[in-house]
Amino acid sequence: MKDLLHPISLVIATLGFLCLLRDVPTRRRDPASAALAAVFLLSGLSFLFSITPMWNYLDRVLGTVNISVPLAQGCVVALLACQQVVLTYWGSPAEAARRRSRRWLWVGFAVIAGLLVLFILLTPSAPHPIDFTLYYAHDDWYAAYLTLYVTAYTIGEVFLARACWRLARRSTRGSVRVGLRIVALGATVTLGYSAVRIGNVIAGAFDTSLAEWEGFAWTCGDVGAMLTLIGWLVPTISDQAQSIRYRIK
Repeated sequence: MKDLLHPISLVIATLGFLCLLRDVPTRRRDPASAALAAVFLLSGLSFLFSITPMWNYLDRVLGTVNISVPLAQGCVVALLACQQVVLTYWGSPAEAARRRSRRWLWVGFAVIAGLLVLFILLTPSAPHPIDFTLYYAHDDWYAAYLTLYVTAYTIGEVFLARACWRLARRSTRGSVRVGLRIVALGATVTLGYSAVRIGNVIAGAFDTSLAEWEGFAWTCGDVGAMLTLIGWLVPTISDQAQSIRYRIK
């Protein structure tokens, strides 16, 4: 399922990053634009690292089995923090936004560091690009790893959905209102992925499996991510269209 849906999300993320890439050097004083560009870039990398051919390639090149797992999920944690930076600068005074943004980025850095440490403690195995979670579900270190990741992921998505709905009500721009509501919907859909991954931890403790729910987990994760990216893309494309019209005039 993920090898079918990930490339679609990768294309959307690449489009968003390319739309912002040209303007980032001219908006050095706009942290929100830089953070949004980072959201698209990190999202694209997380999907790229998880596609099976790239997963196997990274294993060979970097010499570490299943290294795509912390790389991809580290990107996800980082983009969750960057999304909060965007919303903070869009909805708060500059000084307050700087303080809150630093806290979000430091929390993201701490979670990524914890994931790397726990991944190192896993027992090496053969590559498992399709069934990694199911294969390691009964490993105590992986249970700790997955608990940390899913907790951070779920909290990040819940905060994202709430913040987007609140900011959408306050925004005076139509494209921003629509985009933020789509982001909030996408963040809500991804909670289905979180539910299955929490179930994986619980099932592992009881020596059972949720193999039949893997398709549902990846569908919720990818569809939710697509909606989130589309939501961020709406105001981005609107800005680009206005810029093009201005230049034509």
